[in-house]
Formats: sequence, structure tokens, C-alpha cells
Amino acid sequence: MSMPPYEDANTDPYRAPRSAVTPVEASSVVRQVPALGWLLIAHGALLILLGLFLFMAVFGSVLIIDMSPNPQFNPVHMMIGYSVVGSLAVIGGILIIVAGAKVLDFRGRAWALTAIGLSVVSVITCLCAPTAIGIAIYGAVLLLNPQVVEAFRQRRQGRSKIDIMNAVD
Repeated sequence: MSMPPYEDANTDPYRAPRSAVTPVEASSVVRQVPALGWLLIAHGALLILLGLFLFMAVFGSVLIIDMSPNPQFNPVHMMIGYSVVGSLAVIGGILIIVAGAKVLDFRGRAWALTAIGLSVVSVITCLCAPTAIGIAIYGAVLLLNPQVVEAFRQRRQGRSKIDIMNAVD
């Protein structure tokens, strides 16, 4: 027994239905890159604020030294810990802001991947963990997309940012 031929593939009951969804244009993925740049800048600013807060905690622990009645408690360790984490947060925040500024101009893809790595490291502070995890996932998916890699390559070859944003491949 043979199957009757169907002219329209959508009426063929033995064929998978065609999807009405159109494929994603290259430019829609590439147009998300500036949003990642702004997210990196915002995360870097939050990280700098956290570092400055930790530096203020160091000065607060200096006040505790004078008021400490317990000879077993040594706030010097707390001061060193806060100073180290605070300085790393400020330095990391500055690097992440620089990477975000480069991403806004479709330059520095390696900087952006490094900034994502620094964002993941900032999870140890707990305060920046939600934004760091979100930026790490979104940034890795976006920056490893072949269309975005091609956009960064074209920018490196001298194509303007506006041409890259408006290109529909």
C-alpha cells in the first residue's frame, strides 16, 4: 500500500509540521553586546562600592582595638583580611569597568572573558554573587556565540560599530 502524495507539506499527516518561528537574525544576537558592556560596568561599580565598604570596616576595626577588653581577640587579623579583600574588590571592579567600556565599542573580547572570570571570583564576597552569576552565564553564552566572535573580529579589522550593529547576515 503506497502513501498518497501531498502537495502541501503542512497537510501531510506523516511529516513533521513546519515551525512558524523564524530563525534568529545575526544582528539580534550582536545587538546584545552593548547591554553586556553596561552590565559589566554596573557590576564593576558595585564591586568597587563593596571594596570601599570593606576599607571602612578596617577603620571600624581600629576603633575596636581600643575598646577590646578581651586579650584573646586580635582584630589585626580582621583588619588584614578586610584590607586584602577590599583592595582585590576595588582592583577587580576597575578591571571589570574597563572591560565593560571596551565591550561597548566591540573591542576587547579577551578583556570581557577575563572580567567574567573576575566576576565569578567575586562570588566569595557573597554580596555580588547574584549579579556575578548572572553576568557570568549571560556573558559566556553571548561572547562565545560565533556571530558575536565574528562581530569582534570585524571591529578589529576596522569596521565601524554602527555597521556591525546594523548588519543582517
